[in-house]
Amino acid sequence: MSALNIFGRLDDRIFAIYFFNASTKNVFIWAEKLRVKIARKPITVVSKQTTFTVSIGIASTTKKDNVDEVLHNANLALSKALEKGGNAVLNVN
Repeated sequence: MSALNIFGRLDDRIFAIYFFNASTKNVFIWAEKLRVKIARKPITVVSKQTTFTVSIGIASTTKKDNVDEVLHNANLALSKALEKGGNAVLNVN
């Protein structure tokens, strides 16, 4: 992440990152790299190693969009990624 990002927690297992001045394509590539890194890194839990996966929803915004619209679109993208079986990055514009 860079100085042009805002990171926050929306729910127990839902996080949001806002990318200022970034194209949707670049955000998608970043999210895909993050998804792969998380899936490949085993974590020890109660003396057993396990891996986790993440699903990521991406929504672009314009100056006219309000926060509720952007969050709704991002949640829609996340829901569609989960419907595909999870461990996916999906973009909804």
